[in-house]
Order: sequence, then C-alpha cells, then structure tokens
Amino acid sequence: MQNNDTELIQRTLDGDQTAFTELVEKYQKGIHALAWRKIGDFHIAQEITQDAFLRAYQRLRTLKDHSLFPGWVYVIASHLCTEWHRKKKLPIQSLEATDVAEIDQVSHSHYMAEKRDTEAAEARREVVQKLLQKLPESERTVMALHYLGEMTCEAISKMLGVSPNTIKSRLSRARNRLKKEEAIIRENLSSFQLPTQLTQDIMKEVARVNPIVPSSSKPFVPWVVSAASAILVLLLIGLGVQHLSLSFQPYDLDSESALTVEIVDTPVSIARKIKPDSRNQLGTTDISSKSQGTGEKVGTSQNVNFTNVIPTIETEFPLSTERWTQLDIPGAVQVSTLFATKTNDLFAITPIGLYRMTTDNQRWRLINSNLPAMHPTRPIPITEQGGTLYIVADEAVLASEDKGKTWKSLGPRPKGRVIDLIVRDNAQGAIEIYLALLQGVFCSNDAGVSWIPLNNGLKRRKIYALTSVENALFAGTNRGLFRFNLEPNSEDGLDRSGVWEKLPVAESKSIHAFAVAGHRLYVVAGLLKISADMKNFMDIGTTLKVMMSKKSLWSVFRSTDRGNSWTDITPTNVIQNEYAVVINKIVAKEKTVMLLIVPASNTVRSTDEGKTWITVPLVKLTNPNSVAALKVQSSNESSHQQSTDVKSQFYVGDNNGIRRSTDSGNSWKRFNAGLGGNIQNLTVFNNKLYAVADKKLITSTDGGQSWKAIPVESSDMHITFMKKKIPLTKVNINIQQITEADGILYAKGYIGFELIFFYLNEENRALLPIQGVPTFGEKSFTAFMKAMQTSIEDDGKEEEDIKEGEDIKENANNFIKNFLSMGTDIFGGFAVSGNTFYVEHRQKLLIWHSESQVNNDASWYDTKIEDTRDIANLSSLKSSKFHSFKLDVSGDTTYVGKPDGILLHSVDRGKNWKTVPLPISVNFFKQILITDETVYVATDKEALSSSDGAKWNIITDSDGQQLLIDRFALDGTTLYAVSSSKNAQGGVYRLTSTDSTWERITPEIPDDATSIAVANGVLYVGTENSGLQLIRLEDFPDMPLTKAEK
Repeated sequence: MQNNDTELIQRTLDGDQTAFTELVEKYQKGIHALAWRKIGDFHIAQEITQDAFLRAYQRLRTLKDHSLFPGWVYVIASHLCTEWHRKKKLPIQSLEATDVAEIDQVSHSHYMAEKRDTEAAEARREVVQKLLQKLPESERTVMALHYLGEMTCEAISKMLGVSPNTIKSRLSRARNRLKKEEAIIRENLSSFQLPTQLTQDIMKEVARVNPIVPSSSKPFVPWVVSAASAILVLLLIGLGVQHLSLSFQPYDLDSESALTVEIVDTPVSIARKIKPDSRNQLGTTDISSKSQGTGEKVGTSQNVNFTNVIPTIETEFPLSTERWTQLDIPGAVQVSTLFATKTNDLFAITPIGLYRMTTDNQRWRLINSNLPAMHPTRPIPITEQGGTLYIVADEAVLASEDKGKTWKSLGPRPKGRVIDLIVRDNAQGAIEIYLALLQGVFCSNDAGVSWIPLNNGLKRRKIYALTSVENALFAGTNRGLFRFNLEPNSEDGLDRSGVWEKLPVAESKSIHAFAVAGHRLYVVAGLLKISADMKNFMDIGTTLKVMMSKKSLWSVFRSTDRGNSWTDITPTNVIQNEYAVVINKIVAKEKTVMLLIVPASNTVRSTDEGKTWITVPLVKLTNPNSVAALKVQSSNESSHQQSTDVKSQFYVGDNNGIRRSTDSGNSWKRFNAGLGGNIQNLTVFNNKLYAVADKKLITSTDGGQSWKAIPVESSDMHITFMKKKIPLTKVNINIQQITEADGILYAKGYIGFELIFFYLNEENRALLPIQGVPTFGEKSFTAFMKAMQTSIEDDGKEEEDIKEGEDIKENANNFIKNFLSMGTDIFGGFAVSGNTFYVEHRQKLLIWHSESQVNNDASWYDTKIEDTRDIANLSSLKSSKFHSFKLDVSGDTTYVGKPDGILLHSVDRGKNWKTVPLPISVNFFKQILITDETVYVATDKEALSSSDGAKWNIITDSDGQQLLIDRFALDGTTLYAVSSSKNAQGGVYRLTSTDSTWERITPEIPDDATSIAVANGVLYVGTENSGLQLIRLEDFPDMPLTKAEK
C-alpha cells in the first residue's frame, strides 16, 4: 500500500490528476467517518472531507515521506474539524430550512420525498452516534473508521500512527462494551453511504486551483445571497479561512463572530523594541517529518515572530488528536556517550536511548529506546568489530548486528564500575573481548560467555582507561601506565597468563585518557586521584593542593613504538594561560590531536602530532566526566557526505547536549536536532508560552516551533568576590524556576550559590531584578569557600604522600555535604502571593514580606519548617532537585509538602502551621495546586483532592482506578492532569463537569513529564529528555473551576 501511495503521489506531483482521484477514492470513506465522528453532522462531514483533500492537494509537495499520506490527511481533517467547532457559533442556515419558495415548484414533490428519506437516514445515524458516545475516545475513533469508513485494522494503524495490535485491542474492547448494540450499528450502515459524486466534486475543486503550489495571495470569497451561492460558501469555507492574511479580518456572515487568526505559509517578521542577537535565536527550524519513535516529528517549519497584537498562540501545522508530536527545544540534553564507527556512523546515548545521526548529517534519529539498564550519566563503553556493535550494560555485554536497532546479550559480565571495552579478532579469527572495570581487567575468549581476570601486575591499581595498539593492551591506572602483550604464545594463541608491564612514563601520575592514530599512542597523565567510593568525584583536597602549588595538573605524552619510548608534548602555553584542571578527553586522527580541557571549556589542538598547539574556545560544559569527543570525518571517508568541506568534524557531548565542529575544531555550534531536550516550568502567560530550558527563561509565540531567550537586565547589580565588586553583566545569571502570581511572572535565578529574584517586564521583554530582597545572612559563596578549605589536608604533606581510602572519603564527603546543602537553594521550592515570597534556603522554608521594608524589617522570616534529610552523596543532589519543598499559595492560605511526606497548612501567610492528616502514607510530593474550591496534591503514590483541607479523596479515573499524577494545570475553567505512568493509565486526564470524574483524553506520554500547559485547544507537555510534546484536543468543554487569586 505504501509503495502504491508513493507512486500515486509522485504521478500527482508530475501533473496526473487521475492519480489523485485514486487517492481520494481510496481514503475518502475513512476521512468522512472521522469527520462525522468529530462533528456529528453527516453533510458537514462531507464538506470537511472535501476541504481536507483539497488542502492536501495544495500542500502535497510539502509532504516529505509519501508513505505517511493517510495519516497526514487524517491530521488535516482533524484540524478542519477543530476549525469548524470554533466557527460553529455562526448561525448557519440548514438546507432543510431553505425557503421552499425558492425551489422550483415542478420539483417540489420530489424534494419533499428526498427530505423524508434524509430525515429517516439522519435518525438512523443518530442512533449510531448515541451508541458510539458510550465508548472512550480512542475506541470511538477506531469503531467509526472500521465500520463507517470500511477500513481494515492495518489501514487504521497507518492512518493513526499506532500498531495494528493496538487497533485490534481497541476494536475488541469497543465490541465488548457495546455487546448486543454492535448488530444495530451493522444494520444502520446503509445510512452512511457517501454520495457517488463526492469524488467528482473534490476533483472539480482540485482542477480550479493552481496544482500543488500553495497560494500566497489573499482569498476571494464570493458574496451572494441566493441559496445556491450560500451552499457554495459552506463548501469552500474551510478553504477560504485557511489562507486569510494576518492583516485581514476573517470573513463574517453576521459581524458577531470571534476573531480567528490563522498562520499563513509566508514568513512574517515584525520589529521589536529589543533586538535579540544571534545567541538568543534558540530552537530549531529543521524538523523531520518522520516519526523517530517518541512522537510524530513535524515537517520543516519557519521561524515566525509575532508581537502582542496576536491574541492567540497558533501553530503552523495541523496537530494530531491521536498521537504526540515532538518539538525540539533549546533545553539541555544529557548525552553520556558518543561513538563513531569505522564507516562514519555516529551514535549518541541519552537517557531516552540510542540515537544515530542521519545520513545527511543534519539531525539525530532515535534507533532504540529500550536499551537494558545502564548508568544514566556515566559514559557507556561502546565499540565496533567486523560490523557488529558491542555495548556494556549493568548486567551484561550486548551485541547488535543491525546498527543498534536490536541487541542480544552475550552473557553476564563481571560486576563493578565499567571503564572501557575492547573487542578484537585473534589469530584464529574468533573475537576476544577485554572489559576494564575500576577494579581490574577481564578477558573473554568465548564471545562473552565466560570471563577470566587479567590483573597479574596490576595489584592495588585502579583502572582509569584502556586501549589497544596492534598486539598490545594499554591500561591507564591511578599510578602509572601498563602494557600487556597480546602476541600468541601458545599453539592456539589464547594463552593470557602474561604480566602487565609498567612503562617509563608518568610513573607517579594517574593516566586518565588515551587516543590512538595509526601507530601513534597519545596519553594524558595527571596528579589527580579518583575515589572509588565517590564515583566520578575528584579528590578535592589533592586538587586544591596542586592548584595552589602552581604546579602542572596534567601532561600529554606521545609514543610511536608501542610505548617503549615517549615524547612529552604537553602544551605549556595552555598551562600558563588557561585555568585547566583536567584534560577530560583526547581525540586524534592522523596528525591532528585535540584536547578537551575543563573548566576553561576550551579545546587545544595540534595539527603536527603535538609539536605545536593552539587554543580554540568551545562552550561552558556541564558535568565534564560524561563528555566525549569522538567523530572525525572528511568528505573522502563517507559516501554520504553532503558538503565539499574536506576538514575533519568533531563532536563533544555533555549534560547540555552536543556541540559540533565541521572545520577541524576552529568553530563550534550546537547540534541537538532530534534529541528533544529538557524543559521545565512550562506555562502560558498572556497568550505566550514560557518555560525554563538550558538555565534560561525562553518564550514562544508560535506554539513552540521557535523560541527566544528573555534577557536579564542586570546593569545595576553586582557581586563581591575577593573584596572586589563584579558587575553581573560580566557573569552568567542562571534561571531555575518561574511562577505566576497576580498577573506577574516571577523568576528565581542564581549566580554560583547566590539566589536572585526577578519579574518579567513585558514592555521591555526582559527580566528585571526585584529591589529590596534581603540577603540570607552569610554569603553562600563565602560558605562555599570555607567548605572547600576544610577539605584541604595539612600543608606539610606532599601530594605524593596524600593517603587514599578513608581520608579521601572523609574529605570528599564533608565537602559534598556542604556543597549539596547549598545546592538545595537552587532546586528548592519557590512561590509568590501578593507581596509575600516563599523560598527554600539551606533546607528550610523562609518567607519575606516586601511591604515589611516600610517597617524597617527587611529580613527573611524562618518558619521553622525544615528538611532534616542528610544529603551526603552525589546522587542525592538529583533527588533533592525533584523532592524539595512543594508549595502553593492563595491569598493567606499556604500548603507546603515536605520531602519526607508531611503536608502542612497555614491560613495566616506562614505564621502558624498545622499538619494535615492524609488518608495514605506518601514519601514525597510532586505538586500542590490550589483552586477556588479545591486543593489538589500530586504525590509519589496516589493523587489527592480536598475541598476543606480536612477530608481528602483519592483521585480515580472513570473506571475507579487510582491515578499516579505528575502535574496539574488549569486552562481557564478546565483542570488537566498528566501522568507519566508507562501503562494503561499513562497520559493526560481532564476533569469532567458532568460527574466530576477524570477522563483520559490522550495516549501515553513518550517521556517523564515535568510540566503541562494548555492553550487554544492544544496540550503542551514538557518532558525530562524528549523536548516539548504536543497534541490537539478535540473539543473545549467548560466546567465551573477557576484558579484562586494569589
């Protein structure tokens, strides 16, 4: 079917209209069934079907993947149905109400007979419609398409974009619900026969338009008063409205219609008061039309910028009501691993799964979202041998023969923290697998079935890196570099009973990284130690000691004879000019060598094997322990290289995503297209989308297709460092959280560990600091420096004599405890109501009343509400981020959810508190939402609601199943909730007004939800790693529920 559709579409594009006729005949019944199910009027559904195919014909050239035609037309028809619902307030005169005086008296009797037949058919259709109303939305759609549209399960699957098994399951559930009523539906199918001339009517309209190319001119709608002309207007109203220019008022029959604004296909550019520079132009305009596994991708879009004159948020593309659409956003993407194969396939691993770069090198495509359990942030060892990929999971080594699409386990692996993986062919043509753990090296000669230790000579050594050159293994340890000979020394060549040999290079230093280019081996050595108990955390005491001694923290060496002799190629000019603590990665290709250093966030490059070096600025990197610089490519190495640039390409990944250089490292650009990203605090404010991403406040006026960063106005602010005042214009201000209160959008930001509060000035389109906010006592930065000082060991000890084990663990633990206590300020709770600010500081809830400045009492009030958890390890930082205080405030009423599962309530703006008894025991809270009449609480267990704060009800769906809710959101008078559950209960729910039950209205969310917002019939869900997810609602019911004033 797909190939046939592709052929028909290509013939249509070549000018053969008969091919499009075949497409219309093939899918018109299904599209009409969909429209009738959404509209409820058989004849209007015919008009929408006609308009859907006409619009599809006009835009056919924009459909990149022709196999997606049925689903594409389905989305267009859904959009037209939504448009019809918006316009249905127009008092359209029905055909039956037309004055019979206008009808020829000769045909009057014939007309009346047809009218009686029509009424009978309408009655039968109404019976079917009432039966279908008993079904949930997803089952109703499938039943309509199957019985009324005469479509098979496979055809419905392709149209809706879900699996055939899912369609069969929905159809089976619907039949079970209706039971005996299914026979009634079958008996009334004759009432749904489409008129034979529908295809002819569609093709007549097709012949009237300019084939394929969308019109950019303003539409002309004939103004006539006869009944026949009125019918023509009804048939063409979908066509006319879609092309209205922004500068025109919509066509109006009675001048009382609401204004409708549609986005046209032509880019619009409107000047603003503040002209953003290129760094503020966030987002992507290169969006693939193919689904990448986590949601439907939208076709290539245009950046259309609007000002406040636009009264609604609109999208340029028709959104589906059945499946989620993913938009990339300028948020952080946690990339733990990058790997380039010998054939220049580039892979990336994120918390979502395994991605591969597309053949045109323009974006990333999700290959596998079901990888076995792996560490979420550390680099995952992955390698290739003989066209097969190998990867290390928590429990086993896996292999893939289809470029990562499917994986099979080779068997359980040795336990421990994984460092690296090497797979090579031995003399007999079989594979040997070498697995480096922090505690030692292991070898498998039977493709991962069994393992033998390979640690003779590595006693009391920790393994930091592993590589191979020709027939030798090289292991970088915490004390020197070691080599293991792999030359065959027995008849079968599989004897691995040799001894690791220590090499004469950096013998007292740690070996952190390798790079191999032909016969050249490059080694990065440093004075830093890594504690096994502290995972990726560097020994703070040793680091500070070496830094304060002004000695070199690292060195680079090169060997061309398998490690027998070494040349020191350390770029001393970088040591003198850069604040380089660690060389995190090294990559080499032929004579080019590149070093990635932190925290200076520069690359140091040599094009002559390390003889001379230059420094190239990169970007500020986050979590450098998970950074990788992997791919080097030139035009003669890849058959799919699209440009004539013969320079190497480099890629660097960290917790913010991927940066790419296509000119051998001279310049770098962000390259996250297709990866999604992290988006927080998604909200609709004054008809614009706002969110926090990449530590910035961003906004969108085109439904999330393009984003701009809101600048921070800090010219009058400064911080004090080393007794010097530094203007904030010279440092980065990070935005962590936003909240809306009393028609003002507030933001919490930070520099280092100092909290700063802002409000959005919409006139200047900037965040302005709130004046008069008191400090929190001792400066956080001063406390931070004290915490670091306590971890430095006695000055009399030399760095070679620094003890490992308990001393390192104690020093690091003390530092981390203080560090993370300050970190909770950043990730802690924040709320505003009127002139009162609520904020979490050092795991305590503080309150500041801005009017207290008048009474000379400008200080934070300690509520004595405290988080008593002991945050003593690195993983707790992330837990603190999600399990901090959860707040909501309405007037004098405040609810606070503590991270230990205790809910507190105050009715006097935080002066007095009482504990709220809950019907269930919870571990932590996700969100609290106060409305006029009800309080809603999302927890790690069930979600709760209460109208009086005393009696609490567990929230359930329409079937009585208890719901696990992540976030609530209000759209005017309608309450929504999103659940990230990976089962039948996952998706978005809406609180119905008729029986106060929660109805599931969307399919499962592709990723964990961070926030939810609703605007103009579109649901927006921010996710942890999959960007912005969108889905269009089918109707817009009202219910008596409003957000309480703050």
